[in-house]
Amino acid sequence: MVKTVFTDELNKTYELYEKKFGKTSLQNTEPLVDPLNPNPEAERLAIQRLKQAISSGVPLPRNVPPEGIIY
Repeated sequence: MVKTVFTDELNKTYELYEKKFGKTSLQNTEPLVDPLNPNPEAERLAIQRLKQAISSGVPLPRNVPPEGIIY
């Protein structure tokens, strides 16, 4: 895994988010970063979005998968 300057902070912020909203709270949300193409700017923006959600108490929106699709 390639690390950027924000990777550790992003992982800590993910943990804080899950602690506040629940362990499965990030399931079915829009991906915040591309794990195959690390990008420091994308990670910085993801950290901001997660921290905003934590401080406001409003979780990120969840996408509802279409019915009839089996994963």
